[in-house]
Amino acid sequence: MPGNESAFRHEWLERTDSSGFKCKLWLKPGASSTTYTSTAAFSKTQPKLIISNDNKTRTINTEPKFTFDDLVTISEIKWAMNVAQKGYSYRSVDDSSAIFKSMFPDSSIADKFSMGRHKLSYTIQYGLEPYFHDMMVDDLKRSNSFFSILIDETTTVQVKKQFDIMIRYWSELKKRVVIIYFHSEFFGHATAEHLKTALINSLEANGVDLNKLLTLSMDGQNVNLLLFKLMNAYLTNKGIKQMIFIGKCNIRIAHNSFRHGQQAVTWDIDDIVIDLHQWFKHSSARREDYKKMANEINETAKMMPRFIDSRWLQLCNVLDRIIQQWEMLKNNFLSYLPEHGKTSIRNNKRYDRIKKTFSDEIICVRILFIRNFDSDFNRFCTIFQEQAPLIRVLYDELCELLKNLLLRYLKQDAIDKIHDENLVKIDYNKTENRLSESKYDIGVDVRRALNEIQNPTVKTNFLKDVRVIFESCTQYLVTHLPLKNAVLRDMQCVHPLMKTKPATLECISRLAYQLPIIVSNMDIDVVRMEWKQYQMEEIPKNWYIEKEWTDTDGNYHTKYQRIDFYWLQISEIHTTLGAPKYPLLTKLLKNLLAFSHGSADVERGFSLNNYLLDDFRSSLNEKSIISLRSINSGILFEGGQPEAIKITKSMLTTVRQSYSKMQFEQKKQQKPATDTNTNNQLNETHLAIKKVNKEESSLLKQQIELQKRLFDARTVLSEGHTRLTTAIKQNKMVDITVAHSIIETSQKQITDVSNELELVTKSLKKGLKRKESLLKDAADKKLKKHL
Repeated sequence: MPGNESAFRHEWLERTDSSGFKCKLWLKPGASSTTYTSTAAFSKTQPKLIISNDNKTRTINTEPKFTFDDLVTISEIKWAMNVAQKGYSYRSVDDSSAIFKSMFPDSSIADKFSMGRHKLSYTIQYGLEPYFHDMMVDDLKRSNSFFSILIDETTTVQVKKQFDIMIRYWSELKKRVVIIYFHSEFFGHATAEHLKTALINSLEANGVDLNKLLTLSMDGQNVNLLLFKLMNAYLTNKGIKQMIFIGKCNIRIAHNSFRHGQQAVTWDIDDIVIDLHQWFKHSSARREDYKKMANEINETAKMMPRFIDSRWLQLCNVLDRIIQQWEMLKNNFLSYLPEHGKTSIRNNKRYDRIKKTFSDEIICVRILFIRNFDSDFNRFCTIFQEQAPLIRVLYDELCELLKNLLLRYLKQDAIDKIHDENLVKIDYNKTENRLSESKYDIGVDVRRALNEIQNPTVKTNFLKDVRVIFESCTQYLVTHLPLKNAVLRDMQCVHPLMKTKPATLECISRLAYQLPIIVSNMDIDVVRMEWKQYQMEEIPKNWYIEKEWTDTDGNYHTKYQRIDFYWLQISEIHTTLGAPKYPLLTKLLKNLLAFSHGSADVERGFSLNNYLLDDFRSSLNEKSIISLRSINSGILFEGGQPEAIKITKSMLTTVRQSYSKMQFEQKKQQKPATDTNTNNQLNETHLAIKKVNKEESSLLKQQIELQKRLFDARTVLSEGHTRLTTAIKQNKMVDITVAHSIIETSQKQITDVSNELELVTKSLKKGLKRKESLLKDAADKKLKKHL
């Protein structure tokens, strides 16, 4: 009752509210005729209505009421979500209705359950996918948060370029940073221009505000770097602030650095790993021989895992398996197989390579070293596989990665107390900075194995190769790591442990200044003041530490809370008047957490893609692939378990409309096919109309030119008559002759131009009639097309 102008009406008490309850349960008249009292409150965590009345409190369940048909549809929805998440084939559900009826003969829901491949297909594509996609995009819009876009591309089993788009942002609904699958585009040729057009079209079609775009997270391919530049140029043309570049995917940089070092020498560790895997892969006889050999020496044989060079974190596990079984493998290939006269080793080039591997005493040392050296890179890549925001530790870990590498072969004096962009300035080629090769940090087990080798030349060559690996990796990291990126460096202040550091005040100031799209420059002073107050704030330990423990070796461990959880708690601190204490600071920090620390999330999407789109499902169309990806992202957004997802009336409505949507879509696709002839005829008619319009334009120009010439000729004729009259009066024969000549010439010109003008006018009239006929023809064909 705005302005207290309406009187309370008692018939309101008998009305039903939006939850289906009588209003009299929670509404009563106030102290005056124009006031009322509400005694209801909705629970934030449970679908319940809490009602206080007569000093008593009752709790009423407000979950939507479902009919029997609703419950049947819900069971079908959950089964469809389960199929989409588990990657089952559509064909596999054909008999599910009959199976459920036989399994649950006393269930009326199972009796009515109906789901075959066709229904599953349109339920997924036209029901669940639109629901989950709209749900996630709506959350992005309602959160009013700034966001990062994560992109990458891969080639599918269908031999198409798949370009995935994911979005990272702070969700006000989930109260944390989330990553959602947004869309995929498919190309034959994927140029930067194609990718830019697809990205912008997708964002604008969904109404995503480009003003809130922070950055584009991507790998280091040239096409993606060009895409970043093209996107910034597009934003500039639109009057939108450019994106912020914080470097390429650092996980890929670490991975590529390690591969770069390996490729700098001719150790061929990858080939050894692949040969061992391929030897046992498809041969049950070889596997049986290996297990039999292992049993004879009381050992357990394990097969070699598959190795793919492009996959992060994989080489360590493969090398661990080889090292654990080194003596068994050596015995198998050098003794057991030859002694038992196995035919598989005769004229077998792979066996010859493997035999050479186990015959060379330095190979084991090389494998031990690569495993030891890979541990630093493996640790870095493992840390940044997480979905939780880790931007606060990225700069520090990048410095640690480079520093640990340098400490393997440089003197500590050359590196001591350097932990920022100055690391890239260290001269690792300078002799005074280097350790002697005998003091290289190659690992205790590697050094022990190397000392067992008797040949000094082999040892020397090994250490020279190690130096080449160190230098190659260092060169790659120095060239590619974003240690000079100011935004990335200042992001360290977000960490709770940096709270009291004096330098963090300037860090947060620079971040606010560099990101005016989040906090205006006029509010930077406010942010600075809030940061100073935050530095003095007493923060409960459980806000930033999840747990602490001591392991069996006496080592102390700390597991920190997610950083978005920490800043959520800070944002909920209030003043004594009930207002947020740090509104601008937490707004800035929440949005900063949307910066991505790598492309692991989008790479994970491709792993899911491979799981959903294997060789047996390669015929899935693009819409099906997008639908499956979107549903999986939606399920993850809602907790990760299809059976636990809350089914809403909106979801039921969307799924029930999926069949009619599919029919409508099919009609749209079929119509162009059935109307091909009509379309061709329309095109021909339109071309003819264009031709007539072009001829008409040309004739009109001629007509105007001829009319001008006719006007000029008549003007000259008039002047000739005037001159003749004057010459006759003055009796000047010469002037009379000239006047006659002018009159004759102008009369002839008038006759010629008039004839031409008549022809042009006739042509124009003819063209107009032709145009009218064509327009009528086109209108009739369009009418037929729509009938």
